[in-house]
Amino acid sequence: MNRTFHARITWNQVVVMVVAAVLAIWAFWIKQALLAVVFLLMLIVLIERIIHTTYTVTTDGMLVLYHGRFTKGREIKLSDIHKAECFKGWMTHGVDIFYGANGHVAVQPVNEEEFLKALKIIHNS
Repeated sequence: MNRTFHARITWNQVVVMVVAAVLAIWAFWIKQALLAVVFLLMLIVLIERIIHTTYTVTTDGMLVLYHGRFTKGREIKLSDIHKAECFKGWMTHGVDIFYGANGHVAVQPVNEEEFLKALKIIHNS
């Protein structure tokens, strides 16, 4: 059975959305409709990316990273993953995944421990 993990919404994503919304309102206020539409489109892309970002561990041995409709997803074979560990920084935390020769990706699932367990369970099966 496939396991799907949703991405955590971080504070910097919220800040960027608020700034885009304020700039869109400001552009409407100064009667610059084209500029306002640009900021609104940026806001739509940001919201869509935040809502639809998922990490799916499939039963056929793949990790599918999906970042919304406007970007291309990435597939990583679980057999290529040689290290996956949690990281905690000053402002954020998530999971670093090292794969292949020099591949690296950082993901931020809502529950890091369950995500790591799912990677290991499917990888060992």
